[in-house]
Amino acid sequence: MAKQFNGTIALDIRDSVPDWEPYAEPKAPPNSPNILYIVIDDTGFGAWEMFGGKIKMPNLASIAEKGLIYTNFHTTALCSPTRSSLLNGRNATSNGMSCIEEVTAGFPGNNGRIPFENAMIPAVLSERGWSTFALGKWHLVPEEEANMASTKRHWPLGRGFERYYGFLGGETDQWYPDLVYDNHLIEPPYGPNMGDKENGYHLSKDLVDKAVAFIQDQKAIAPDKPWLMYFCPGANHAPHQIWPQKILDYDYNTSLGDPDNPEDLSFVETSIFKDGYEVYRTEVLAKMKELGIFGDEVTTPSEINPHGEGELGEPNPDHTKIQGVPAGKTWPQTDWVKPWEGLSPEEKALFIRMAEIYAAFSTYTDEQIGRLLDFLEETGQMDNTIIVAVADNGASAEGGPNGSVNENLFFNGIPDDFDKNFALLQDLGTLKTYNHYPTGWAWGFDTPFKYWKRWSGYEGGAATPFMMCGPGIKKSRMADTGIRKQYIHAVDLVPTLYEMCGVEPPEVVKGYTQNPIEGISFAYTFAPEYAQPEYQFAYRLSDEQKPKDANGKPKKVRETQFYSMLGTRGVWYKGWHVCTVHAPAPSNWGNFEKDIWELYCMDGDLELELTPDPTQSRNLANDPKYADKLEQMK
Repeated sequence: MAKQFNGTIALDIRDSVPDWEPYAEPKAPPNSPNILYIVIDDTGFGAWEMFGGKIKMPNLASIAEKGLIYTNFHTTALCSPTRSSLLNGRNATSNGMSCIEEVTAGFPGNNGRIPFENAMIPAVLSERGWSTFALGKWHLVPEEEANMASTKRHWPLGRGFERYYGFLGGETDQWYPDLVYDNHLIEPPYGPNMGDKENGYHLSKDLVDKAVAFIQDQKAIAPDKPWLMYFCPGANHAPHQIWPQKILDYDYNTSLGDPDNPEDLSFVETSIFKDGYEVYRTEVLAKMKELGIFGDEVTTPSEINPHGEGELGEPNPDHTKIQGVPAGKTWPQTDWVKPWEGLSPEEKALFIRMAEIYAAFSTYTDEQIGRLLDFLEETGQMDNTIIVAVADNGASAEGGPNGSVNENLFFNGIPDDFDKNFALLQDLGTLKTYNHYPTGWAWGFDTPFKYWKRWSGYEGGAATPFMMCGPGIKKSRMADTGIRKQYIHAVDLVPTLYEMCGVEPPEVVKGYTQNPIEGISFAYTFAPEYAQPEYQFAYRLSDEQKPKDANGKPKKVRETQFYSMLGTRGVWYKGWHVCTVHAPAPSNWGNFEKDIWELYCMDGDLELELTPDPTQSRNLANDPKYADKLEQMK
């Protein structure tokens, strides 16, 4: 009992006075906002149209149009770690989540079990009068506890959510998903019907149906009660599955080709991806500059394989030629990008279709999210709902250099066979494949950055789209004052939401004394002046310029953030970034003492006459002028 009983207990009930206050459900303050998380999987910075990409996402774009778009948001570069931070405001290592749940170990930073001393936002808000719902991907429960014999302590309902519908692992089939309803396993409610793209089952559609139902159930009983919803579709994680006809519906191509004539590759000429990933990068960066996301001085790294010098597959003669690779070894083949002009017509056709399937999968999911947003609008809830749309890491390269019709090959270190993949070109996205595009498209969709998912030292892995709208967030035009360039990290979201809801982080949650929240609220960036160049780098502001707390004192702004994933490390400090490559897993090479550090001035430095380098194009580590800075940062 949290509150003192203030009634009277007498020998006779007639002389007693009840007090129901200690036993009542918590009640949120009047007009408390709803909160909707939309967490999209495996999406690069340069994929979506509102960030300059070519994938149509009109419903998520509406969030940017209503509110703000953030171009300097960062994740851990991998799903489970990022999601843990998004939900409780602590760094992934503090959550025991330094990697994904499938590769945990019995150590404090990598055990896959988020401490209850690091309570998630649903556990906090449910005790303050919010209903709490989770839908879709969870990926925050150890594999050995993802079964009906476990305590379910780390399932969504064990971490503060009152209702759940989704899948516990990192990915699932979109046609026949491994579904969990609250705390029990279920079968999909109906089948995909590949001949009926409007009425057949797809996980993205099913999740929105349940999201609407959860809110309707709550509002039927408590119409004034606020809610928190954590909505995480399977998209855009592989398998990239969608009815191929959707490629035509969304105008990614005007032809699917002739299934009876596999030698006819003429369909590639009408695809929006026909020119390949290298041209895609050039065109998308130009669009980003047009939108004001980057300035004209920003360039994109030209190296396709920056740490795989020479011909692909060439053995490393000494350790210094290819970073992190021992002498006599080659850069792991699964992380190669094949130059577009060197591809055969068949390779180009397959790679183009894989990109089209991915794009259609993305747009279809956006279309379903649109139904949820429409429901909020139609029921009068939109204006009092904080909406956050974010990707958990950069684009995935888990398709390998040839793409894959079975992504599980990558996880076992097995390269795909191109001929077998090409034979299934017309079946991509259907029940017959578990497909993933090639590494080159990960590089393309991560425009203008280096690398991709897993690479925590590089923006291609860590920088992702982020948008936010709702009460207290200035509505503005994306190309006008709606862009924010302040550095923020996944850990910063929860303290921001607490501030917006007027919630003070509790010292104790369900009997567990809480560890400090490690994130820093970025609610100050909602003010219009933070769209101006002089306020872009919050860490450079004087105390007079910095946002103030209720007592008029300068608020804390982010100055430092570390990165660590699968051996690759990095530190961001006041606009400078240092990182070192550790060859990608699986390798078992273990040359940490030989890893070579790189140094980038990402925000520029007027005194040093350095222009901004947000794409990590100019490594300053070998310049003697910056030796002290390198040592300071390492």
